[in-house]
Amino acid sequence: MIVEWPIPVEPPECASASDKKYRSEEYQLKPITFGSCVGWLHEGQTKQGVILCESLGHEASWTHKLMRAIAERLAHEGLTVLRFSYPCTGDSAGDDRDAGRHAASIASIHDAIDLLRDQAGVTALTLVGIRAGALFAMLAAAGVGPRPAPHVDAVVALAPVVRGRAYLRELSFVHRQWLDTTSPAIRVAHRDEPCMNVLGHRFPADFVEALKAVDLCDVVRDAPTLPGAMLLIQPDQGDGPALREALLERGVDVASDPFREWPTTMQDGTRSRLPLAAIDTLANWIAERAPGRPTGVETPSRADPTWNGESAVALDLHDMTEQVVAVGPDRLVGVLCRPADTRPANPVGPAVVIANTSTNPRSGEGRFSVRLARTLARAGVTTLRIDVHGVGDSGPAALDDQSGVVYSAQSSDDVAAAADWLRALGHPEVAAAGICSGAYAALHAAVKTPSLGGVIAINLARFVWPAGLSLESVQKQRNNSVRGYWLSVRDWQKWKRLLRERRDLRPIVRAVAANAIARVSVPAKELAARVGWKPGIGTPRGVMHALAQRNVWTTLVYGALDPGIDDVRRHFGAIECAFRRSRHVRLHLEPQVDHAVYGAVGTDIVIDLCMQALGRDSARPVARVADPAAPDAAARSYASVSVGRS
Repeated sequence: MIVEWPIPVEPPECASASDKKYRSEEYQLKPITFGSCVGWLHEGQTKQGVILCESLGHEASWTHKLMRAIAERLAHEGLTVLRFSYPCTGDSAGDDRDAGRHAASIASIHDAIDLLRDQAGVTALTLVGIRAGALFAMLAAAGVGPRPAPHVDAVVALAPVVRGRAYLRELSFVHRQWLDTTSPAIRVAHRDEPCMNVLGHRFPADFVEALKAVDLCDVVRDAPTLPGAMLLIQPDQGDGPALREALLERGVDVASDPFREWPTTMQDGTRSRLPLAAIDTLANWIAERAPGRPTGVETPSRADPTWNGESAVALDLHDMTEQVVAVGPDRLVGVLCRPADTRPANPVGPAVVIANTSTNPRSGEGRFSVRLARTLARAGVTTLRIDVHGVGDSGPAALDDQSGVVYSAQSSDDVAAAADWLRALGHPEVAAAGICSGAYAALHAAVKTPSLGGVIAINLARFVWPAGLSLESVQKQRNNSVRGYWLSVRDWQKWKRLLRERRDLRPIVRAVAANAIARVSVPAKELAARVGWKPGIGTPRGVMHALAQRNVWTTLVYGALDPGIDDVRRHFGAIECAFRRSRHVRLHLEPQVDHAVYGAVGTDIVIDLCMQALGRDSARPVARVADPAAPDAAARSYASVSVGRS
């Protein structure tokens, strides 16, 4: 079913030249649910339709802004565009460990085709896929699976995955690279992963085996029918040339174009840039295939003032419901996840705003936010997964450069607005939760609005972001805590990497020096506080003091060697002493929690701690270590630590 969400799409005044190049005039944008999928329909004025097929896992998150930019560009040309998440991904129904995901992904493309033809009146159809999305698009178009091949006029493949086995090797390499940077405790925990895990995204065994068996060259040779035309936008590496030859042998009209911007495309959102040349190429190629249609069609605004900002059709997940909603005066995009027994007119119990991590869409890195929201819903807690300005689907247009979004004042303003929105629904208690930059936005949102009564900050890197400090400079620095570096001294593999990569040791030296200075400065500040000194609001101690004055509780969760614990030491003293006298702050150190919470064990630990913080039942008691600095604990280094008063 389709529900209308008319959104005026205009680039902000501060948009870059590349953002303005692809500005979209006002058109009708609708959040939709079909089957178990959630997506967006960009409604055009012609009978030509395009379905965007995203990639898998972290690649889907990293290229979300690209898929949105493509949809906006094509919609501006008057085309009807549908972009969506496959079952068990994004905001769609299902868990990523569910069986049958491979067939369900292909079937969802068939469902999307039926939707465009039956409900949007599309007669000419193009599938656009990136990476694994191109593979799924070709499998659907070729009729692989129980459903017959649909009529697809053309396919556009961006850096397509041609051979599933090679793709899985790439994913495994990416995950191994990350795992090599983690602590021994996290590496040990990953041995118990229930299935293939790539940066937090899980792929069950049957999905892996099905993907491993796919070779698009064989599919093309054996398919009873194929699209009439195909555009390949391919980087230098890859199996694109082999696919092109197979298509030509079957008489498909194939156009090829180099994907020169690929190195700056497939990166996380803070580093990536929109491939403007590739967007131009595919948009022009698709538009040229619609004879008789005038170019440059602009769709007039059809704003519906009677719509209240909440989608009329919810995704029914049996014991809960989820709805795409517009939040606050700026119409931030969010997903409201409610327990099944909660009625909109009479919300009960606490509610939680879940902030974006870095520039990942609201489903979260490794889909953590979805897991957290749905676990909390089963415990009776309502959550709102929010996209802040410039991330996911919030903001007037897909941003080319998202690096300025992370740790911005705007992000914490948006989380505060989301909390106000939940309070306006009638929830008596509202808390905010987030990982890393999301934790920062949650913490500072609590300073800005009285609507927030609690904060769950996971691996908070800094309590206050220094003026003038760029995200790029921080990313180039260290990714370990001082304690982690001391332990690494005994690891010869780390010494080999240090020499091989010629790493700059100055950030490490500065961190060690800062910890040494804190041994003197923190006791001095505590003594001054006892005689009446109050820290400034722009300081870490000032932030926590302001929250305590308003009786806001804070749960801090850190991996045992996370770099963020150094910020605690610098401003609040040794971990075993920090916040011990506080009635409002509780701090947990967990050895099996990695920074982005990719691991299955770490995910379960963090979700359990969130349940505890919200007064819900938890499956796991947290061990309390009275003095983690004692010789025995120091020798073990990775003991769970819980300090502060509940």
